[in-house]
Amino acid sequence: MANVWIFQSNPNYYDLHTELDDPNCKEAAWSVRQHKDKIKKGDIALQWISGDNRGIYAIVDIISDPQLTFLDPESYEVYVKEGTQELMVKYRYRSKFKQPFLESDIKKIPGLSKLSIIRSHSGTNFPVTNTEWELLSREIKKRGLTRSKLFPPDITPDDDNEDKGKADSVKKRSTDGKFVVKFGSKIQPMPEGKEKLVTQTRLERNPKLREMAIEFHGPKCVVCGFTFTEKYGKLGKGYIEIHHLKPVSRYKGKGEVIVDPKTDLKPLCSNCHRMIHKPSKMLSIRQLKNIIKS
Repeated sequence: MANVWIFQSNPNYYDLHTELDDPNCKEAAWSVRQHKDKIKKGDIALQWISGDNRGIYAIVDIISDPQLTFLDPESYEVYVKEGTQELMVKYRYRSKFKQPFLESDIKKIPGLSKLSIIRSHSGTNFPVTNTEWELLSREIKKRGLTRSKLFPPDITPDDDNEDKGKADSVKKRSTDGKFVVKFGSKIQPMPEGKEKLVTQTRLERNPKLREMAIEFHGPKCVVCGFTFTEKYGKLGKGYIEIHHLKPVSRYKGKGEVIVDPKTDLKPLCSNCHRMIHKPSKMLSIRQLKNIIKS
């Protein structure tokens, strides 16, 4: 039978908010510092963020047993030495909550006021009893905290369709918790362009930092060496994308943050910039260089 755990993140040390805000993040890894002999593949974990708004922010399925893994120093708010290894498990998101299930609300529910993490906030991994999990899951469902469609469907062609003149009807199936949509061989036109009103808070970027970063580093990708001028001539003269070694999303809730264009910003071409942000946890410059060299 699967065990249920609470994995606690301290925002002063690890930036879980960036991972939760990334709609493309489906899988990641978590440190196992307590209960390493009991946490296993097939278990369930509730992601808890400590601090002023402490509570549960997501549900994940643990998809590996604990194993030694190299830490990514850029994912941590404190200094982590390059090459550091830690016992970790991989997990896949089952649901990221639309709003957190706060500890202040959890305490009011009979049977949940004595959760191990409420009795002691010190630690990374906390056990949840079967009774507590039943109460929590019931409350999460009742409050409508989960997102019913967390990720967009994976669309794959139906290679087995032999009738090239007609498209098969759309088929949906579930594989490992993912929605898979299969179409026939005929490509169907789809509507697009519906207007939608979106209201959001955006973190403002300082254009002067971009100018100073290009002035200091030059308009050349620090990973692959590409320059837009060489490829596009006058059209690309002086153009390059600027990469923040610490994502701007980490500034959320901290107010304005001082950024040094010499040490905090690096020029990247569009391809390298997209690839460095593609994984659930952003790659370092060195990691991407190693990938293109291999």
